[in-house]
Amino acid sequence: MLKTTNETRNGAQITGADCWVEGCRLHAPLTLHGRSVVVGVDVGEPFEMPEGACLDVTPGFNRQDEPVWFVRYYGVEDTFKHSLAGEATFCGRRFADWLTQVGADGTRVWDAGTPEGERTLWNARVFPAERVHGDYRQWRWMCDVERATPEQKRRFLDADRYSSAEIAVRVNQAGFHQRRAAILHRLAQSG
Repeated sequence: MLKTTNETRNGAQITGADCWVEGCRLHAPLTLHGRSVVVGVDVGEPFEMPEGACLDVTPGFNRQDEPVWFVRYYGVEDTFKHSLAGEATFCGRRFADWLTQVGADGTRVWDAGTPEGERTLWNARVFPAERVHGDYRQWRWMCDVERATPEQKRRFLDADRYSSAEIAVRVNQAGFHQRRAAILHRLAQSG
């Protein structure tokens, strides 16, 4: 278990093996079932991640330049650059199967002009943007898509979603670093 730059209060603990936890505020237990990554998350009540799952929550700006939190669930071994027609995976499953499970065809996650061979997880609009940081919890089902409810799938299709490529230019770099600095400052005060 590698834990770096995390604020822990109220006796909160991280349970798991072969995991990375970074830039989190932990005020309740975080349970990771192995080979997981969690970055930028505030845990105010018990939270659990399946084996091989990743979650990062990053501040940024939506297409209207309003502040949001980009919520990215994915698998530790996902292939962001392989095409949908090839070996692409998402949340540890074949990407094409994941999309079928939620009822999303290519037109709902890629621009119309994106050729089939260039449809990858990198440029797929599958990551929701939320106005409230803690709303990352309501997307946890993405790691267990076969158990998603019809309402969760409908909400996904209707959500304001972004690709990793778009998030890379919409992320709030200053906000990202301010969060880490605030956690480091708090750690220095308590240490």
